[in-house]
Amino acid sequence: MNKADVRNLSIGSFSLLVSGILLPCMTIHPKVGEYTFIAKMLAPKEFESTSYSILGGILVMIKNGSVAIGILLFLFSVVFPMWKLATFIYYTYRTKKTPSKSLKIALNLGKYSMLDVFVLAVLVIAVKGLPGGSRMDLEVGIFFFTASVLLSIFLGQKIKPKESVSQS
Repeated sequence: MNKADVRNLSIGSFSLLVSGILLPCMTIHPKVGEYTFIAKMLAPKEFESTSYSILGGILVMIKNGSVAIGILLFLFSVVFPMWKLATFIYYTYRTKKTPSKSLKIALNLGKYSMLDVFVLAVLVIAVKGLPGGSRMDLEVGIFFFTASVLLSIFLGQKIKPKESVSQS
């Protein structure tokens, strides 16, 4: 795979990532079983369906007191994937024969790209297990996000930086 292909796919993956982070990824429909209609009369706002994007969900988590987990999710779901793809794009413009340290780090840490998708899967399972018939629908953002992660993993496997040959 040549550098132009890597560049184009990296830009595409970056676009998918930004879309996946900003678009709604899940909608939660709260229910309390057979008493939902009574609960809706008492607290109608509490039973409105709510949509969350990845970034929006992280910000709500931080606002509600889960600062450490929110920051970790922000780092692994937003900062790291953007840095990794920016590094891949930079690699395609670099003229030196040896790979940058940033590229080496990105390729070595690439296996952790699925960590954020795993966290989202655990969240889906947790919401599906809520009592009372509450349900969660996946939205388009999660598909864009997952496509970006899978494409970045593919790119990480296709990039073969040329190491300089040490002279003895």
